[in-house]
Amino acid sequence: MLQSEDLDKILVMARQQLQAGSGLEPVLFELRCKGADKIDSIRIVKSAMNVSMGQAKTLVDRSETWSDRHSDDLAFHEVAREAVQKLRIESWGIEVIVEDRSADPDCRQP
Repeated sequence: MLQSEDLDKILVMARQQLQAGSGLEPVLFELRCKGADKIDSIRIVKSAMNVSMGQAKTLVDRSETWSDRHSDDLAFHEVAREAVQKLRIESWGIEVIVEDRSADPDCRQP
């Protein structure tokens, strides 16, 4: 994870590269090489491209640069869903409300 002063500098760099016509993939690759994690990349894409958080997440999730993390992230989300289901079952009458949302329609559970 980047420190906030580094994040600001890299955000400026990302905006400049995107405005100059560089594709998103080279920008994401450079971000990762500079130490940005996936969350940093999402925040930078959101700001640099002026898109919603959900759109930025989808762009980063579907990028080649972060493709190695996608299956691990999906597995983590599945474990979290299972934990929530178990909590609902074991809550002894206490109502447990969890919003199950995803910005990416392809990731929504039926």
